[in-house]
Parts: sequence; C-alpha cells; structure tokens
Amino acid sequence: MIEEQCVTVLCICFLLFIRPRDVLTKDLILRGEDREAYWELAYDQKVLDRTPIIEVKVNGDFACLQACLQTPECRSVNYEANYSRQRCQLLKYNRLNAPVYKDAPNPYWKHFDTGLSQFVRIKMHRDNACYVTTCSGNKEAVLSEKDQSKCQEFTDENTFEYDMVSGTIKSHCTDNYLCPQYPHTKWMTVMSGDHPCKYDDKYKFRRAFYGAIMWGEWCLFPENYGVSISGQLLQIGLCTEAASRITFEHQAKPPVKVSFYKTSTNSRSSLDAAIQNTAKYPNTPDWIGYGDTFVFNDWNDYYMLRLQANFLAPENGEYKFYVSCDSYAKLYLSTGKDEGNKQEIAHCLSWVSGWDWSIAYVSQAVTLTAEHLYYMEVVFYEDGGGDRLQVGMKLPGSSTIQMVEAYHLQLIASEMEA
Repeated sequence: MIEEQCVTVLCICFLLFIRPRDVLTKDLILRGEDREAYWELAYDQKVLDRTPIIEVKVNGDFACLQACLQTPECRSVNYEANYSRQRCQLLKYNRLNAPVYKDAPNPYWKHFDTGLSQFVRIKMHRDNACYVTTCSGNKEAVLSEKDQSKCQEFTDENTFEYDMVSGTIKSHCTDNYLCPQYPHTKWMTVMSGDHPCKYDDKYKFRRAFYGAIMWGEWCLFPENYGVSISGQLLQIGLCTEAASRITFEHQAKPPVKVSFYKTSTNSRSSLDAAIQNTAKYPNTPDWIGYGDTFVFNDWNDYYMLRLQANFLAPENGEYKFYVSCDSYAKLYLSTGKDEGNKQEIAHCLSWVSGWDWSIAYVSQAVTLTAEHLYYMEVVFYEDGGGDRLQVGMKLPGSSTIQMVEAYHLQLIASEMEA
C-alpha cells in the first residue's frame, strides 16, 4: 500500500566518480570521461514504489551506487543490506520525478537518491549560448560564450550546481557562489567566495514558471538584453522577456505545475469575474510551465494562472498561510493529496505591496500532520500594471513567517513520470 508520507533526508552522503559509457541523465553529469553524482541516504526502511530497470546482486551499498552510475537512465536505487543477500534495484525514478514511497518488505531495505542539488548549465533560449567562468578564483565575472563547442558538453567552466534548498548557485570547478554585485543600476554577478551570498530568505535563486531564474524580485538578466557576442556579463535585472531567455539546462522538472490563460484587456473587478470571463479556464490553458514555488514578480499583463503542487508538511500542528498578490489570488488546500477535497483558505482581494508579510492576506489556522502530503493550489489573475505573487507560512509554534519553498513541494500525481 502506498502511503502519503516521506521522511527527512538523513545526513549520509557519497560523491562518486567513475568512467562508464557515455550516458547522461537529468541528475547525473558527464564531464570528459568522468560521470559524477551526489548521493544521499534518503529513506530507511522505505523504498521507491516503482518497477526497477533491473535488480542485481552486489557487495555493499557503494557497489550498488556504482551499478547505478554504469546503467543508462538510473537515477536512484533501492538497496537491501541483508547479510544473507544484498540486492540492488536500479530505478529510473527519484524524489523529483516520482516521489512515491512505501514501507520496505523487511527492515534491511534503504533508498539512496541523488538529492536536491542539480548539475546545470546556464543557457540562453534563443541561440544556445551558455555562461562560463574561467575557474580562476574569487570575484570572477560570469560571461557569455557563443562557441557551441564550449557549450554542448559539460565542462569545468560551464557547469554549475543549483541547490533547491538553499537557493544557491555555485561553480562546480571552484565551489564559489554566484552573487549579485552592486551598484543597483548595473548588477553584475560574480563567483564570490566559498560561502553563499545571502541577504535574507527573499534573496534566493528560484526557477520561475516562464523560464527565468529569479533572485528576490529580480532575475538573471543578459547584458545588453541578449547575448550577441562572447564576453557579455551575466547580470541581475528586471524579470521581463529578456530575463526569460536565460534558463537552466539539464534540470529535473520543478515541483509546481503552472497553467497559463491569456485574458482580454478588459480589466475585471475580481478573480471570480475573471474566471467567469475566461472560457479556457481550467481545462484548456494556452500553455503549461513549471516553477520552484508560488513566487513570481512583474512579468506580464492580463492573464490568469492555476498553480498546483503537493505540500509536504514538515511538522505536526497548526499552520497559517499568507498570500501577497497583485492583482487577485485565491489559495486552496486539500485534506490530503486529493484535489477534489480542496477548500479555499485565503483570498487576496486586491493588490498589496510585495515581500511584506505584515500586510498579506492570512488564512485561519489549519492543522496538518508531519510528513503527509496535501494538495495545494493558487488561482491568480493579473489585470494590468504590476504583477506578483508570494505564498508564505507560519509553522506550528513559530512567530516567523517563511516562504513556501521548493523543498516543501512535490509534483502532483498527474505530472510524475510514469
């Protein structure tokens, strides 16, 4: 029986380098002759509930992980550490594309996953240029590279690590973090030291549903509005069409499904009025994207969104949820993973200034069970001018409001890989 549960990631990690066949998957990278992955012991006495690619006999958990690295499409493993037999199930699924688990058939089983850090390249949509460093050390600019031979394969210079939990990007060759730099009028980004350049929880890197990479209310932005030659700076700027040209390549699907509906330019007085006058809602969106969380800022005009994910409650107790928007939004939460049981818990009736929880709309207290999944949905309408959305929460017993982040969310069942 499949349970609506997960457990906290255990702090047992491996970093493996081997020289296998030329195979590339979403969470593992090939750099020259080396294939590389970070592994975490994610679940003890639980297994990922999917049919394995193959089951092999091994001698130890390290050998099981090596077998995965040598197998096309393998992304995680179920491993049985019984003294009389050691079995290794190689899976093409992991916590990002199919987070469905069940109790193990005996207490010897464990599940190893490739974690919530992903190897990525920072690329441009239009001309497939990429961004590179020279791996020379601190305070190094990140520059565009037009030479396709330097962008098609993973190299030390073009490989970055994106961490969904901390919201950081760092160079794979130096371990220095990508940091926006002042002055405000021309924020460039540099590889700046071996510690994250954190200001507060607002300023994390997050993937937006329309392709851009956000940093607070700003986005990664191409110098001169687009890469035309090599040597252009990677900057921080407005989250406009130019920002949406920059994206991560080689990434797992973000956890929030976002359906986009273009509306008429006739401003509606409420979200309900917009729904009534948008014939395509909810079943025939103009397009579908995926984002890390329920956050975006100043992107477009006259549109509706339906944002869907499963929320993984980190603690037992009473939660309060907060919604800040421009122009209108409703937040729904279900009693479990079933969308059919969703109920409206908060309604953003009119625009409020962003990134200020003191003036956000707040729900009544909602009692949730730790490690259980709850279907969450936001319906949003933008009627012109500024547009933004942020969803936050106050954990049981806490006085601090924090963002609902990517690591609190999972794909809904219909979006998992079969």
